[in-house]
Amino acid sequence: MYEERLLILKMVESGKITAQEAVELLEALEEEAPRQAKSDDVWRRIEKQSEELARKIERAAERFSQSVEARLEDSGIPEQLGNIQRWFTKLPFLSGMANETHEFTEEVEGSFAQGLAEIPVSLRTLNGSIVVEGWEGEGYKLVVTQRVRAKDRETALEKVTQVELPQAGSVVDKLEANVQERGDTSISFHLSLPRKGPYRLVLNSTNGRCQVANLLAKMIDVDTLNGSAAIKQTKAEKMHIWTGNGSNNLDFVEAEQIQQRTANGSIQFTGSCRMIACDSTNGSVRVSPLAFGHELSELDIKTVNSSVQCMLPQMPDLQVRLDASTSVGRVRVGLANFAVQSEHKDGGMHKVVGAISGQSGPGKEIAIRARVGCGSILVGHERDNHGIQ
Repeated sequence: MYEERLLILKMVESGKITAQEAVELLEALEEEAPRQAKSDDVWRRIEKQSEELARKIERAAERFSQSVEARLEDSGIPEQLGNIQRWFTKLPFLSGMANETHEFTEEVEGSFAQGLAEIPVSLRTLNGSIVVEGWEGEGYKLVVTQRVRAKDRETALEKVTQVELPQAGSVVDKLEANVQERGDTSISFHLSLPRKGPYRLVLNSTNGRCQVANLLAKMIDVDTLNGSAAIKQTKAEKMHIWTGNGSNNLDFVEAEQIQQRTANGSIQFTGSCRMIACDSTNGSVRVSPLAFGHELSELDIKTVNSSVQCMLPQMPDLQVRLDASTSVGRVRVGLANFAVQSEHKDGGMHKVVGAISGQSGPGKEIAIRARVGCGSILVGHERDNHGIQ
């Protein structure tokens, strides 16, 4: 309002309007200000409420997936629970379905044939976690852990699922372990691989978390319905990470193309990628791109109900292009030397398009496209808090 008043006074000083006209304009401005403030307050409340709702959904989904994972670590799952539609009526009775948990472990070691252009590795389980890690060993080691609830160990042994595995010490051109049966069993995989290899890694768990760490691969595809997904210190040409109910976290990864999707849960990304797409329905998205690996990094970020944060590295020659829009919320840019090319506000909608040119030369470039339904968008630097605690 200060700028509008100053403009009116300057118009009086230059003789463009009379003093009486200035008074009328100032009175009209005073009447408009409360209405505008009230309108802004309404949209801020809507934005706050929508983000809070999204956070509640996100936390509920995360608690649900963690609860499922915890139960699966300690107990078997009855066949009836294989159908997701029945979970919410069946889960409360898990603790009373058997008396004891019995654990059975099978371990197999082997090696891969030399000179393979690709090494397919596929692990699939209906109820259980999957962990894959790179190690310094020359071959692979796969540990299969089954947890069965039964009144005694002899009864539990009868319920153990037969998992088809390679023969111990054999040389293979691919590695597969797929659980197809539904029984009173939780089956988890822990696979150790030589750190470098042309792996095409496919992990699929219906009820359980998936983790990959310290690996160099060609392709990584992770799909879990009820559980979290985490990829750490890993490099691949392509990564596709999908979670149904649970968080989706990539930490210090590098790839040419990355797709992160979740229905109910948060997405976090830290790493270097030429093209990354982050898509969440109910959950926040936080992206911290590292520009060391690619001349141009393109980010496409979407969430329906929650906030987006994009924290950029502080580099003097970093070029940034931004196209950010939210239907209900605000777009905040905390970048030095950011030039707004266009900005549009309409009701609760806010859209900002702008750019930063490198200060000392061409340098690296990051192009950001962010779209939010209900929630705010923040683009800034990692070391600045931008008023956020």
